[in-house]
This record gives sequence, C-alpha cells and structure tokens, in this order.
Amino acid sequence: MEPVTIDLSLQNISKSPVTFTETFSSTDYEIIAKDYTNAVIPVTRYGYKHRDGEVPPSSATRQFTLQPGKTRHFDIVVNRMVDMSVDGSYNVAVRRFIGFKYVQSNALKVDIGAVSP
Repeated sequence: MEPVTIDLSLQNISKSPVTFTETFSSTDYEIIAKDYTNAVIPVTRYGYKHRDGEVPPSSATRQFTLQPGKTRHFDIVVNRMVDMSVDGSYNVAVRRFIGFKYVQSNALKVDIGAVSP
C-alpha cells in the first residue's frame, strides 16, 4: 500500500505566543481515524510501538514557539500509524497536547481504493 500522507497545519489563532515541545516523531500527534460506520480504526503494530513508548522519541526534541497568526506545517503518514488496509472512506483527525489542553484538527475524508458511492 502506498503511503497516505496528510499535510497538517498547526495555526496559532490566539493573541499570545504558544510554546510546545517537538520531538519530530509520530508520538507528538494522536491520529483519530474512523470508518464509514464511525468505528475507530485500529492502530498498526508500528503505531502501538510509538504510542506505548517502545520506540523512543527522537533525540531532536526542542521547544518551539508559534507566534500569533503564524502556521507550522507537518507531514504525517497516517497509514503507518493506523490500519487503512481495507478499501473504503475514512475520516481522519489528529490531536496533540499543547499548553494545558488538547487541540484537535478538523476531520479530513480519505478514500482508499475502490469506494462505493
């Protein structure tokens, strides 16, 4: 299966700078994927290893500050973390902890293979 990559844009819509930690690993973001029935898609073996800490975060950990109105882009290979091996439509969102709360993206519809109308 080819990689399903999404371009994630993290935008600071507040009036204050926001500081967060980047590890440049898949553990920075939790991928929430659901199928057409709204059932949560299982995590892959690779995803479990990252989520459960078996794969240590990158040594490139650093603090990053996003100024008000600014946007930071990340590429995430979704099907490396969640199982999208079955043809169909998926709704994918990501979330991460920033400051003292989780922030979550809008859902994106992703079609894999032959999809029924």
